[in-house]
Amino acid sequence: MLGFPPLRLREALHLGGLTVRELASRTWQKINENEIMTRAAAVSFYAMMALVPFLAVVLTLAIDLLPDLSSPSGETAGFGNMTVSELRQTLKQLFPTEAYSVIEAQITRIQKQPKLGLISVSLAVTLWLASSLFVAIIDALNRIAGVTETRPFWKLRLTAIVMTIVQAILLVGSLLAIVAWPEVVQALGLSRPAAIVALVVQWIVVFIMVLLSFALTFYVGPDAEQRWEWITPGSMFGTVVFLLVSFGFRLYVQNFANYDKTYGSLGGVMVLMFWFWISSLVLLTSAQMNKLIEDASPLGKGIGQKHETAPAPDFTAMKPEPASP
Repeated sequence: MLGFPPLRLREALHLGGLTVRELASRTWQKINENEIMTRAAAVSFYAMMALVPFLAVVLTLAIDLLPDLSSPSGETAGFGNMTVSELRQTLKQLFPTEAYSVIEAQITRIQKQPKLGLISVSLAVTLWLASSLFVAIIDALNRIAGVTETRPFWKLRLTAIVMTIVQAILLVGSLLAIVAWPEVVQALGLSRPAAIVALVVQWIVVFIMVLLSFALTFYVGPDAEQRWEWITPGSMFGTVVFLLVSFGFRLYVQNFANYDKTYGSLGGVMVLMFWFWISSLVLLTSAQMNKLIEDASPLGKGIGQKHETAPAPDFTAMKPEPASP
């Protein structure tokens, strides 16, 4: 967005001079104009296609990069000091039962396959498949930013692969915060008040991880001239809404929805697809909010965007005026 960092942050937090009502109205208008709901559906489709490769990347990074502190009983190591069973238990807490059953089945299948090395052709192919999701996200962010993609194919795909790796690392960090922190609290023997404080710290870490995920996506994704912004209204809005919607969606599916009765054996797939669509919609709406605030801000006009199309000249204004009689 814009000039000196404190001024940029202050201007952003003031919504570029827009009221909340104006921002909401313009955001809804742009959601329809930029076909964000349709593009969120496309992103959710690619997310479903990239699920298995992405899980394989996450498992490979976690097992190879994090220390192995598995139990002496010989249980299979997973996310660092997490066993695979603990990983499954964590995902079971995060996802509705129907969606978790789909993910759990894929984790089991991946475990039975040969392990991917950090430097291997198999991992490269897996990264290529998983990065298709972020290619779709980049395309949607370009539409929102109003720019045309000019990066060469190899650079675009490399950008998507880097985004895949970074998001996988952030996911590992979030899961570690959720699972490992209670074990640390128990090992330290903290009192109940201290345990509550520890729980708050745990979810602050998760919040920061999700916030970083949004900020990096907005910065790296679109083919536009930008400056790094750690905190923006869009990233803050997206993080809060994403966590609340994910929690509320899980409660809804667990207690009120009957996807199994409607879709039968496809119930888990439909739940997971719907969650992907909601998450994609939150991400793209948050990016649209940032764009509207930048356009409205006086500080946002100087930077502009790379590859922005210049307006067509008005030739009618160039006609000579008729001579006076």
